[in-house]
Amino acid sequence: MKKLMITVGLAALVAATSAVAQEKPAITIATGMEGGGYHTNSVKMAERLKQRGYDSITVAPTNGSDAITLAACNGKADVWTAQIDAVYTRHKEGCSLEPVADYGTEKAFLLFPPNSDMDELEDLTAENRVAVDGIGSGTELFWKTIVSIETGENGDKDDWAKAGMVESAPDLLNTMANFGDIHAAVLVRKPDSPHIQMLLDQGWTLGYFWDRDIDDEIFNSLPLYASEKVAVKNSNGNQQKNYVYNVRSFIGVSSKHKNDRKFKMDVAGAAN
Repeated sequence: MKKLMITVGLAALVAATSAVAQEKPAITIATGMEGGGYHTNSVKMAERLKQRGYDSITVAPTNGSDAITLAACNGKADVWTAQIDAVYTRHKEGCSLEPVADYGTEKAFLLFPPNSDMDELEDLTAENRVAVDGIGSGTELFWKTIVSIETGENGDKDDWAKAGMVESAPDLLNTMANFGDIHAAVLVRKPDSPHIQMLLDQGWTLGYFWDRDIDDEIFNSLPLYASEKVAVKNSNGNQQKNYVYNVRSFIGVSSKHKNDRKFKMDVAGAAN
């Protein structure tokens, strides 16, 4: 009887040790504002991670890619979803973030209002104002990043980078242009975005969005923003073609998980 009790005790000890070893840490997923694509996808990732044994998961909404990557770099998040330019900016600041899955690619469009005498980026000067989405948006981050490239150590300091930036909702752009408050707009969207189609229906035109310094910027052996000519149709089927910049987004883990292969694989699996 004594021998049996010892055997049972050892079995219980092994079982308890195994349970501790399999226990998953609490994790935080930094994501965008509720209702947005990043947030919706992060909620789905959380559910898939729970199926993989992560019982304590917090989905933490923030104000876009810049805030998301800052949270990951400051130890406040374990998983992130963000545009490439936010990862690029954190890298320049000394924080290394590890992508584990692709989220997708949007396009950066430059648009000019009806009857504008401008049709390319180089037409903009310090006397002009460019509309972007609100603070923390992917569009604002993109515009600030390309301005920093152009005005930085290796940039040509072209006049377009001196144009003022105005934050606006897409629905207000036509009125703001008619009133003279803005002279162009930049939107980071999918080509079939209803916002892009709305502006084309209102008579806006796709501008030639290209600059040598933006084109030459390399991050992690690839162009930060690869240029591409795309075709976009309005609701009547009329097509416009011009050059845009690709803006990639990724899902990844913070630097503290960089060497945790199992965790990275779990996040990658939950992301797809």
